[in-house]
Amino acid sequence: MADTLKINTTQNVRLNFEIASLGDRILATIIDTAVMYGYFFVLMLILRDAVGSTAVFLIMVLPVIFYHLLFEVFNNGRSIGKMAMKTRVIRMDGTEPRLGDYALRWLIGLFEGGLIAFLAYLIGGKGQRLGDMAAGTTVAKMKQRVTLEDTIYETTSDDYTPTYPEVADLAEGDIEVIKEVLSALKKSYSPESIILAEKTKVSIETRLGVKSMEPNTVAFLEKVIKDYSHITGRMD
Repeated sequence: MADTLKINTTQNVRLNFEIASLGDRILATIIDTAVMYGYFFVLMLILRDAVGSTAVFLIMVLPVIFYHLLFEVFNNGRSIGKMAMKTRVIRMDGTEPRLGDYALRWLIGLFEGGLIAFLAYLIGGKGQRLGDMAAGTTVAKMKQRVTLEDTIYETTSDDYTPTYPEVADLAEGDIEVIKEVLSALKKSYSPESIILAEKTKVSIETRLGVKSMEPNTVAFLEKVIKDYSHITGRMD
């Protein structure tokens, strides 16, 4: 069974990230290594008559050296190998890694070597090599386990009492936006979808002048939809 990284955000929303397996990490590394060597040798063949020049040397070598850093910074924590294995770099608190996090794990990765990374992964227990430990990151599967209930839209009984009657001031388009946010959260329980849901919650609270009394962001947004459905009589 795959290891899971469980995180509670500041909004009391639980993220369950499936940590990339050792096999995922190894296969991603093999793919990335093949890409880097392929790039190097193709350029060497194309530019073989000018291989001795400093400029050509830098064109051939620098992209290989900075390969992981550049891809992870500009491709949402994913190298080509990670894309193939459907994994990505995340912070241990579930938030997006910062430039400094990517840079630190990349720098240490240049020196730790395959065996050290392998041992660190096995001993650490959180899917981390030394670079990850220093940067506070790990590598997780892109598709996260969803803990939301399958049914988002609920009908209400006649004696149902709305918790937030202020939702009557919302437009139908506002409810559709909330539904889309929750739908996105169901499809991919990722840091981006969690952040979007939390921003939506804050926006709704501000517009209505209310403060959530629910245990977490998801419960609040679902309650808003339920209250709105009851008040307006629009059932999905």
